[in-house]
Amino acid sequence: MKFLVEEANSLLLGKKLRSKRKELKMTQKELASFIGVTFQQLQKYESGQSTISIMMLIKLCEVLKVGINYFIPDKCLGLSDVNTQLEDNYNETLASEDLEKKLINMFKSINDKRIKKSVLALVEAIINTETDTE
Repeated sequence: MKFLVEEANSLLLGKKLRSKRKELKMTQKELASFIGVTFQQLQKYESGQSTISIMMLIKLCEVLKVGINYFIPDKCLGLSDVNTQLEDNYNETLASEDLEKKLINMFKSINDKRIKKSVLALVEAIINTETDTE
C-alpha cells in the first residue's frame, strides 16, 4: 500500500515546495540531488504534475528544514480532529494509561516493515519539528 498525499492539492503543494526552495536559494538540481530524484522529477513535483509520496514529503521536510505542516495543514492530515478527540477522551481513557507503553505495543503489532519504517520516519519528522521550534 503506497500512501500518497492526495488530501493536499498537488499544485498548492508544488507551489509551496518551489517557494521554500527559492527562499533557501537552492537550484532544482541541488534539491533534486539531496532527495535522490532527477531535476525533471522535481520540476513535476513543483508544477503539480506528480503526486508526492509521504516518504518523499518527509525527505523534503528534512532537507528544507520544515515540519510537515508547512506543506499540509493539520486539517488535511486529520490531526485537528484527532487532537479534539484526544482532548475529549483524555480523562476517561488516556489518563490511566502509560502512553509510551501503549505506543510501543501498537508499534509491535504492525507486521509490514515498510509501514514500520514510515511510522519511524514520521515520528522523526515530528521530533525534528519540535526541536526546531524550541
